[in-house]
Amino acid sequence: MGNTVFLEKNNGHFEYFIYNFSEDEKKKVEVSNTVVARKAFQNVDSIEEVSFEKCIKIEEFSFENCKELKTVVWEKNHEEKYNICSIKPKCTSDGKEYNFDGKTNVNNTDKDESTGNIKGISIAETSELTIQHGAFKSCAKLQTVIFPIVRGKMIIEKEAFAGCSELRTVVFYGSWNVDINEEVFLGCSDVTFLCIANSPAERYAREHGFRIVSF
Repeated sequence: MGNTVFLEKNNGHFEYFIYNFSEDEKKKVEVSNTVVARKAFQNVDSIEEVSFEKCIKIEEFSFENCKELKTVVWEKNHEEKYNICSIKPKCTSDGKEYNFDGKTNVNNTDKDESTGNIKGISIAETSELTIQHGAFKSCAKLQTVIFPIVRGKMIIEKEAFAGCSELRTVVFYGSWNVDINEEVFLGCSDVTFLCIANSPAERYAREHGFRIVSF
């Protein structure tokens, strides 16, 4: 796996993490645990990407103030590269077609119609998911969050992404039982929600004035 960092503990719950990356190491953390402990990565400024597969609970302030974190994603195969660009939407909240950055017009589609996956990424599935209070708070460079397909209840608690001022894209690919706190995205003013039409995520985005790309 090269420079990839894996985090393991027998009970699927880790308390500590040594994060001294050398300059030539890839700054990506691949978490195979089901639970990320409270404040596990708080104030770690050497992580640029976090990839989950089976994680169903991210506790309070787990990644708070990770200053270089740009991407959070749930994916089935950690070996796969993914491209978060160029899905052609069926509709948007303002009648225009946008790329994932919320600004670029889309002229093609990169959605695999046979599988429903975004090309280049196989989106993970989980039985449930809870993201607790302040989990990713004040990650100032965070740009993209791709949630898993959640078969059961998905809960995002207060201020989970508050202060993520550069957040541009949030993907809810297949989650219907979603409870999003009113203050999850405090300080995030230019976010595009990519979500299923008429889903709870789309309704939340519409009620809170976020840009919507539905499919």
